[in-house]
Amino acid sequence: MLAPLLAESFGMPGRGDPTQNAIMLAAVIFVIMVTGVYGVVVLLKRRPSRLYTEENAGPQEIVIPPEILARIPASPQAPADGLERHRRLVAIENCARDHACRIARELLDASPEKPGAVWLLAGPGPLGAIAMAMTRHFDSMGFEASAQLLSFSDKLGPEALAQRKILQASRLKIIDSPAPRRLKGVSRLVIGGDVAMLSDARRNDLKRMLAWAEEDGIAAEVFDEFSERYASPPPSPDDVVIPASAEAFSREDARMIDSLAQQAFGMPGGALMENAGFWAAREAYFQAQAVEQEKGRAEIVVLCGRGNNGGDGFVVARHLLSWGCPCDVFLLGLKEKMTDDAGLNLKLLEEAGTKVTPLFDESQWPQVEEKLNGAGLIVDALLGTGMHGSVRDAAAAAIERVNAAQAKGAFVLAIDCPSGIDCNSGEPLGACVRADLTVTFAGNKQGFLRGQGPGLCGQIVIADIGLPREIYRRRSAPAPDG
Repeated sequence: MLAPLLAESFGMPGRGDPTQNAIMLAAVIFVIMVTGVYGVVVLLKRRPSRLYTEENAGPQEIVIPPEILARIPASPQAPADGLERHRRLVAIENCARDHACRIARELLDASPEKPGAVWLLAGPGPLGAIAMAMTRHFDSMGFEASAQLLSFSDKLGPEALAQRKILQASRLKIIDSPAPRRLKGVSRLVIGGDVAMLSDARRNDLKRMLAWAEEDGIAAEVFDEFSERYASPPPSPDDVVIPASAEAFSREDARMIDSLAQQAFGMPGGALMENAGFWAAREAYFQAQAVEQEKGRAEIVVLCGRGNNGGDGFVVARHLLSWGCPCDVFLLGLKEKMTDDAGLNLKLLEEAGTKVTPLFDESQWPQVEEKLNGAGLIVDALLGTGMHGSVRDAAAAAIERVNAAQAKGAFVLAIDCPSGIDCNSGEPLGACVRADLTVTFAGNKQGFLRGQGPGLCGQIVIADIGLPREIYRRRSAPAPDG
């Protein structure tokens, strides 16, 4: 129908030859397409594809004045490299935990009976991510804590956005509006502002809140620089320790809590592993000091498996190294066979200067035995709480050598559980490490209280891994009727 109408509009007969009508229609369509393409090209050529300054602009380009360009905030970007992302995640989690514990100590020293509330201002970048992660840790320690964004949520970078989602899932108080407000009943103001990423309006809001805090006598602490190479300071017995649940979990409970944290709350597995390794390293550090005072020196050997338990061991070794306690680290198997988070922590440890020796040949055992027999402290990170069945082959050989070294005077610290124990029954699954101290995570384990569990675990320390308290509340809530 279109070709005859076009023909009539141009003064041609409307019922002409069908071939002529088809040719006319094709010609009209071609003209329309050429005209459209030309228009698009003209528009694209007139629109600047990037921001030009006087130095890089051509004669036909639009120049952005320097005073305007300076006011455009930087946009937070996530690194493309997986190891770099993990390194930043580790720095954010360590910095948040360490500073939350330090400020908690200061607040408790100032007012032991009723420490004041904490208000945290979070920018769109990594410093904002630290501030929001601190909110989670303050809540775990029983402090009233609130987080307020310094920019709207759609301006957050990936790291800050991830922490905001965790706070929301954890039902913690988070204020998405950056509108300035006076703070009532607050003892400490903490600012992770990422100021370079804020607009002029948001910077003025921050200045106003800082001025009000000063007028109201609220102590303010400002984080103005992020370092992905951040290292935790050496621990002290006076540090505030983040508590974990006192409940005894089954093997299935522990697996469920870990899965819930990552899938429902958005907690990265790498963050959980970092916290676990830090608190275990803290206990290892104190024990190494005790061995050194008794024997004059404390050689440390860390035995790691290929799973998450081995990843915890790599974190322990990295923290001990930064605190002046180098370790001999052995991996039971090949590096290429490691789980993701554990493999990333192995790379960070080697990057820090510790050689990790893979064990894949029986000819290597004499070297391992020599190190174990000369060690003052052995860290067992071979097998985790998910172990069931029977311990065999290289793992059984390693466990036997650890127990032989303990019989000669080495102190054995087990990470999460003694390798080879059934965490439900407390019975050994064939070969089993006999630990002097077990640092277990998130909560105690039922098998540590049953059967041979108490004798295999030794002293038990229950350590936090950065879990939101809402996870424990949700797990213990009664099921709805019907």
